[in-house]
Amino acid sequence: MTVVTPTENQKALGAALGKIASGVHIVTASQGDKQGGMIASWVMQAGFEPPSVTLAMTPDRYVAELIQQSGRCVVNVLADKQYGLMKPFGKGTDDAFAELDTQSSQHGIILKEAVAYLELVVVDKLTGKTDHDVYLTHVVGGAVLNADAKPMTHTRPSGFQY
Repeated sequence: MTVVTPTENQKALGAALGKIASGVHIVTASQGDKQGGMIASWVMQAGFEPPSVTLAMTPDRYVAELIQQSGRCVVNVLADKQYGLMKPFGKGTDDAFAELDTQSSQHGIILKEAVAYLELVVVDKLTGKTDHDVYLTHVVGGAVLNADAKPMTHTRPSGFQY
């Protein structure tokens, strides 16, 4: 992979990439007695029929390992300013779910305080083309948990870092 040094043009490009708005989600997965979750913003609807979603994540994430093993995950959509649900997943602790109201699913962990959740089955994976793996998934379940909440969105100062 080619690493590009930050020239003035790259800084402008990074600022432009950072303006692409995305949602804020907690992706969860489980396999046997192992479970994990991570903050994810690179989640996007990818098709209507069947309903499909893409996820992008670095391959070294614990959740990526669980998704690879199980072929399933849950995307929990966070509400605007719902930072309390993000906090346990930013620390990288084993007990991220300890203080949260959750429900187990065969696909992962549902956060009951989220705006909505989607249960996903992986149907394809693009790997080795960038620093993130891209999973194509089919939506096999889900629900709106708080119809009055507005989903969280964000942009970044630079599209070259989180």
